[in-house]
Amino acid sequence: MGRYLTQSTYIPVGGLDAILRAAGAAIDAATAVVSGESKLAYSLMRPPAHHAQPDTADGYCFANSCALAALEARKRGARRVALVDWDVHHGNG
Repeated sequence: MGRYLTQSTYIPVGGLDAILRAAGAAIDAATAVVSGESKLAYSLMRPPAHHAQPDTADGYCFANSCALAALEARKRGARRVALVDWDVHHGNG
């Protein structure tokens, strides 16, 4: 049986694997561009991630994959990273 992490964020049994794979896909996409392996990368993944806070899940989002990818890109030498968050209540992550 799964459990609620917050009032709006339920994690089902086996959900952690999907969360880690989604975050890894975003990080891999950023790494491919920063390393020069690819000029363009796009990572479309579920579960969504942009509402996750630095220290807690929020709004059906468990880990902020976009932010993790940006941090990895900066760690690997990217001087700037742009994140575009198109959502009614954007930017809370």
